[in-house]
Amino acid sequence: PFPFSSLATVLSRYGNASEVVWLQEEPRNQGAFSHVQGRINTVLQHLKIKNRVQYRGRDEDAVPAPGIAKLYQAQQKGIVAAAFDGL
Repeated sequence: PFPFSSLATVLSRYGNASEVVWLQEEPRNQGAFSHVQGRINTVLQHLKIKNRVQYRGRDEDAVPAPGIAKLYQAQQKGIVAAAFDGL
């Protein structure tokens, strides 16, 4: 089950937000984004918030992590930076 009403309660506090972001560590095709994207957008539409949820995180990939420490660390740094992009 998806917590539509709980999410609506929280998001209603941010009607003037300039963007709505889903940030995940897993690659796009392996995390929850594909499951929640439409549901979050439904809540946003119900609240008459113009923004749609945007994805920030790793690109789609066949593996959950690259297996090379330096590459993984660089990706992690990028994900954390994406969380604060625009602030």
